[in-house]
Amino acid sequence: MHFIRDIFILLFAGAAALFDLRTSKIPNVLLLFGVAGGFLWSRHPIYLIRLALPLLLLYPLYYLRMIGAGDVKLFAVYGGLLEFQDWKAMFFLSFFFAALWSVHRIWSKGLVHERLQKIKSYAAGMLAAGRLSPYFVRGTDPDHAVIPLAVSMFLAVVVIELLSYKEVIEMWILA
Repeated sequence: MHFIRDIFILLFAGAAALFDLRTSKIPNVLLLFGVAGGFLWSRHPIYLIRLALPLLLLYPLYYLRMIGAGDVKLFAVYGGLLEFQDWKAMFFLSFFFAALWSVHRIWSKGLVHERLQKIKSYAAGMLAAGRLSPYFVRGTDPDHAVIPLAVSMFLAVVVIELLSYKEVIEMWILA
């Protein structure tokens, strides 16, 4: 049953990544499908805690509009689907891949100065106002400033799943 769960997670992650790439949104129906799949495999009250923890941890980033609501909900679904150690690794790998993608995009499009100015004006605006404010505002900030985080999550999930089958892969390669 472990293998079937892993295939489900990979297909789910791939679907979320495709939706995020094409529409910049992750449908709630897909997220509910992931929650249902996680509950099917877990059937344990701690599952609800594993769902809630990412929501609590990531709410500040959502409040500042540094990540979208769909990204927060998707991290929560992974919190339910993956073991805690795997989820932690997926969490950090996701942001690592997103950071690499962001740096590549900024550098390759010659946007280093523009992005540094954005950070500077954002910090100055917050200091002047004396309160937190959204970092990204859809409609006023350019679309190239958005990284589809679900794609980075998909890559992280693939890495986590491959590492969980390390021995099987080694035996297959050496055979």
